[in-house]
Amino acid sequence: MSSPLPRFLLFPLILVLGGLVCLGVLYQQGYFKDPKVALRELKKQGVEANPASVHKATLQGQTSLLEVLKRAEVDLTAPNALGQNPLQLALLSGRQNLLEFFVTNGNDLNTSDQEGNTPLSIALDQSFQGAAATLIRAGAQPDFKLSSGELALIEYQKTGRLQDARFLLEHGANPHSTNLSGENILSLAL
Repeated sequence: MSSPLPRFLLFPLILVLGGLVCLGVLYQQGYFKDPKVALRELKKQGVEANPASVHKATLQGQTSLLEVLKRAEVDLTAPNALGQNPLQLALLSGRQNLLEFFVTNGNDLNTSDQEGNTPLSIALDQSFQGAAATLIRAGAQPDFKLSSGELALIEYQKTGRLQDARFLLEHGANPHSTNLSGENILSLAL
């Protein structure tokens, strides 16, 4: 018959076992994986470690693959051939769940693609008010120009997108900003 474990060893044993469990969880989540391990994971999956893979994973909403690409130190901000960064691609494809991932991983919040679309203009065009608010809180400028060169606030008022104009005003857009014709939303309202 075995003797019971002395009580003075029980507490340190529990601490050690708890610590090992925590380390195991952290390892599974990738906290201790170096880029070489992530690169091997990608190779096993038949995925190349390049921005094109980031774009494809974004369009398909593959969050776990994006995490592996991040650990492999693939550029998560590189634009595609149309000048769209992964944040813009996520919004265009309705992948709002990826918004926080790309905001926290360095995507430019105020960049324009080849058509002049910013992440904020895309969010508003898609009626993603929550995403638009998140972008502004993260640093996107509410006073931005559209591809036409017109200030979004003025264009939205002129074209009847009053909800979007109101949204921009409520989130810091300057009502006194003027376009090239010297108009602002106050002068247009009169």
